[in-house]
Amino acid sequence: MMPALMALTFGALLLVIACSLAWGGCDLSRKLLSGKIRPMPLVVLLTVAAVPFFLVWMLVDGLPEVRPSYWAPALGSVALNVGANLAFFVALRSGALSVAIPLLSLTPVFTTLLAIPLLGQQPTPLQGLGILLVVAGAFVISLPEEGELSPAAAWRAWQSDRSALWMVLVALCWSLAVPLDKLAMDRASGPLHGLVLNAGVG
Repeated sequence: MMPALMALTFGALLLVIACSLAWGGCDLSRKLLSGKIRPMPLVVLLTVAAVPFFLVWMLVDGLPEVRPSYWAPALGSVALNVGANLAFFVALRSGALSVAIPLLSLTPVFTTLLAIPLLGQQPTPLQGLGILLVVAGAFVISLPEEGELSPAAAWRAWQSDRSALWMVLVALCWSLAVPLDKLAMDRASGPLHGLVLNAGVG
């Protein structure tokens, strides 16, 4: 029997909420910047700017022992994050923030499903219900204000607004990167991996 996904403690839940609020502000800032700076220079600017913070954190935390098996998942995550970041800014420049950003809610859905074969973690029935609700929400929010409620209508809406398709690609790339990040941090440390990830993407 595979282990189920761990339940969140109250402190972890508060941290998730705080991170969600921070990412919301970050997404809004990136939307504003994407109209003024082309996608590739913007990715470089935002990722390289984070490098000094992770460098300081790593020095305070202490240099970890890096196992040779660290580099395969770490570099895989770097590659996926490069693609995800570029697709993210293409989506922001070509569509409405209110439609594109909610589709990133598919990221934890993909991550949970990918964690089953990659990490051996299975969702509980309640977590499975939550996944279905997230998928339903992403589906409904993509529908036009007037029209039928069906997968065909959602697909036509996505074809007319390609930013939705780009954002689903972003969610898939980021969800593929998360298990790799977990494997990488198990073989080094969080601060070091954050440094490698941001410097590599930049």
